[in-house]
Amino acid sequence: MKPFKKNHKGQALAEMLISIPVLFLFAAGIIQFAILFLSYVQFEHACGEAARQYSANLIDKDSLGPQIEENLGPLQRYFDLDSLRVTAQGPRSTTGQVLEKVRSFLSAIPFALKYEGSEWSIDINCRPPFFFAVIFPRGVPFHTVMQVYRYPR
Repeated sequence: MKPFKKNHKGQALAEMLISIPVLFLFAAGIIQFAILFLSYVQFEHACGEAARQYSANLIDKDSLGPQIEENLGPLQRYFDLDSLRVTAQGPRSTTGQVLEKVRSFLSAIPFALKYEGSEWSIDINCRPPFFFAVIFPRGVPFHTVMQVYRYPR
């Protein structure tokens, strides 16, 4: 009996047929995760920019939502703009309590520390790229809370 001769022809092709699709899926996952991460960063930036405009008396509380939508820029297509919810309330941090104590102490000076403050809770759903849409069919919820103080007009 003759021993079988090892024939390695086609081995590299078979290995490539197995590994190339896995590598492409991995690369596509990385790209889509990067898009999702950039969308979150853009959302945080849009909220911060709207808060800056509010504190500079360029916009009022009612136009905060539309300003956030506008500030989302080219990544707007990844967001469900109908799901944008901006909830305003009084600030709950210790900063407001400290300001109240200082304000009551300096009440003799009429213009001292007459800042008004707001706390916003902002929620929106991100429509993720293809792979994440399979995992999150309703979208990925983004949430942020911001406190802004400004000198009233």
